[in-house]
Amino acid sequence: TERLAGSKTLTSLNELDSQFREIQLELEFNTNIYKTNLSALEAARLEAARRLKFLIVVAEPSLADESEYPQHEYIIVTWAMVLLIAYLVLSLMVSIIREHA
Repeated sequence: TERLAGSKTLTSLNELDSQFREIQLELEFNTNIYKTNLSALEAARLEAARRLKFLIVVAEPSLADESEYPQHEYIIVTWAMVLLIAYLVLSLMVSIIREHA
């Protein structure tokens, strides 16, 4: 029975060693991925800092005193003229039809 008990302990130690090596490999793999991503992040930060040098503030933004667009008066006058012309054309057509009838 001692051999059987020792065998079980040996098997469990082998399993533990196997699990430990798996975890160690996984840790190494994840560490390499982390290092790669960290270097990519650093490269992106350097690129962003390099591009930021070209951005300068020329003037601070400010609210307009009055709006330029849409020009409400222009729109109203234009629609009034279009409607007036349409009314004149229609009334001319009606008078021509009445004259011929």
